[in-house]
Amino acid sequence: MTRDAPRLYIDHSLTKGQAVPLDKAQAHYLKNVMRLGDGDAVRVFNGREGEWQAVLSGKTLIPENQSREQGAPLPQRHLYIPPLKKERMHFLIEKATELGVSDIHPILTDHTATRSIKADKITAYMIEAAEQCERLCLPTLHPLTPLSSLKLDASFSVAMERSDTTGKPTSRILIGPEGGWSESEKQRFGDTSVTAFSLGHHILRAETAAIISLSMLL
Repeated sequence: MTRDAPRLYIDHSLTKGQAVPLDKAQAHYLKNVMRLGDGDAVRVFNGREGEWQAVLSGKTLIPENQSREQGAPLPQRHLYIPPLKKERMHFLIEKATELGVSDIHPILTDHTATRSIKADKITAYMIEAAEQCERLCLPTLHPLTPLSSLKLDASFSVAMERSDTTGKPTSRILIGPEGGWSESEKQRFGDTSVTAFSLGHHILRAETAAIISLSMLL
């Protein structure tokens, strides 16, 4: 099986010879978009049991053998980000998944404009990105949480624009909204052991700030 074979995330156990059902969208993609027929090759993963070589059979896939072991979990990289509008959220989730983020935490801040998330859409974005970049697992999506309810400690770092701070990102990165951090939020960061790190002296979009911050951990 070549790396050109389509790659799908399957939320089912993977066992040699045991048929795995395809949902309607997956079946449409393989048969009508990719033009595959019975016996054609597909690579599948479920985030738990590595990657498997499988073949298409009707509306199912038949795993034949494991091609990659699951291996050790990815390093813990938690991204705390306010919800964004659809296109920008899609871009952010795609790039964060490619950059190896382990957990995505949507947060509500004082200046957050979009105050809800669509978890099913975000999950779909994560699946699409993981399929493309050959990750073996999906990031974990956490519930939308007010920043004020987080117990901030030294494991957190906060991205600051127009700052001369010399700190470095830690395993939990806080990204502010388009309107920036409020004065009360800045005061709270200063009253805790949170590390501040600079994003330079330009005003950045939230998704740009997140990508730069994650890149600093590579």
